[in-house]
Amino acid sequence: MAIKTRDVPVTLIERIEAAYPAPAHFVVAETDDWPAASLPALLKQGALVEAGRAKSIACAGCEWQCLKRVEVRKAGTTSRAFVMCDEEPDYGRVSIPIRSLQRYESDLRQLSVLVAGVLKLGLPKVSRNQSAYVLGSVNGRLGPRTIIVAIENDQLVLGVGEQREPLVQLLSWGPDGLLFDARRLQRLADRKDGSASNLRQYAHDRTQQTARKLATRKRDQTIFQEAKKRHARGLTWSRVAAELFGTVIAQDLTVERVRRIITAQRALERKKSRPKPRKRK
Repeated sequence: MAIKTRDVPVTLIERIEAAYPAPAHFVVAETDDWPAASLPALLKQGALVEAGRAKSIACAGCEWQCLKRVEVRKAGTTSRAFVMCDEEPDYGRVSIPIRSLQRYESDLRQLSVLVAGVLKLGLPKVSRNQSAYVLGSVNGRLGPRTIIVAIENDQLVLGVGEQREPLVQLLSWGPDGLLFDARRLQRLADRKDGSASNLRQYAHDRTQQTARKLATRKRDQTIFQEAKKRHARGLTWSRVAAELFGTVIAQDLTVERVRRIITAQRALERKKSRPKPRKRK
């Protein structure tokens, strides 16, 4: 499996942070690698909902796996999907399984509704700039405190009065899905606003998240550099991914995940190599 059950909350939150303000999408090829019970649980809780079919996909016609626009045609009651391969090796129409276009999505609002439901606070109210949802209030030692779920400095946080805590630290995985740490929320409510220790902890958590993203980016680039060396020796990209599976640089990753990393890095490389359009005088 690509991830363990306990890693599902982190995966969900980091994807929402990266995609904001757009919804975070999870394709079926990715969710198929999750632990079996996690997707049904997230759908039941409302943390994920079914989204529309993907409009573009990595073509599986050859090892290049180019990103192509999907065409869907109906023949009676049956729908068929395909992409057009118009680059080397020019295969023409390449069939795509309809199921592979299935996606699920989540965003700031869905997690806000989830947390508000756990706390029995009713539907949250969105802020004017739509970067925060007000869930209600909780009584602390020094009086009532407003509870929010927001995106601040590119991070999903829970706010209780002036206190802030990364939401990832309050979500965990239980037998039936996501669990929210209501006790930790109460401790935030009991703190005196403007707590220096809380501000230091908040900054520290943000630093850790940035470090994780940089480490993931460096890992993906290392995998791609090694993949290019092996591809230059005549191996197909699929064969390269299979060889890198289980190595030190790709530990804990599935073959499919390694292939997706290589595909994404190749797309970035092609994008950087394209000549910039000339400005009109």
